[in-house]
Amino acid sequence: GVQTCALPICGSTHNVPLVNGEGEEPPQAGELVRFSASPAEVSVAQPRYQPKSSATRSLRIDGDKLVDVATVRCTDDARKNLGLALHLQGKVRLPANFAAEKDFAKGRPDAFKQWKNVRSAAFTNRAEFDVDYGGTIMHVVLETPGEFRVFHGSTPDAPPRRRDSFYLQLATPATTATFMTIFSPAAH
Repeated sequence: GVQTCALPICGSTHNVPLVNGEGEEPPQAGELVRFSASPAEVSVAQPRYQPKSSATRSLRIDGDKLVDVATVRCTDDARKNLGLALHLQGKVRLPANFAAEKDFAKGRPDAFKQWKNVRSAAFTNRAEFDVDYGGTIMHVVLETPGEFRVFHGSTPDAPPRRRDSFYLQLATPATTATFMTIFSPAAH
């Protein structure tokens, strides 16, 4: 039989694919597609992530890397703004090519109004960052085919704390997107 599981539901508070800036709606059980202890991997699906979209996600451990692959599809074939929210508990070492983003929340869901000190930069296929977790440095790679923009800002965490967050958005509306995030120890 098919087992159920919950995919993260809110783009403003979880690491999730986003359709027009929104996560899963309404919250509901998803499906466990695959689980393996060796090799370590889990895959889940949300056939009705939103009324007109579906999502899948897989997590696997590959040597010293954690690989997270999230895919979102518009089931109505309409092109939409597709993206990914990624919230971190470490401090991002942001490259110099990031510039201040004055109207980040304009045209986006209300949750994005909580973002502060937003900066952005354009990338093609891949973006890489080091993140300091209090002495442990992790290398974070964000991949999606083609052109995309990465927004970085400070977002609410467990009150009163804040955290570093990324929002990736494809450069042009699309009907499907796959986002790969890879965490690995930074080379010394």
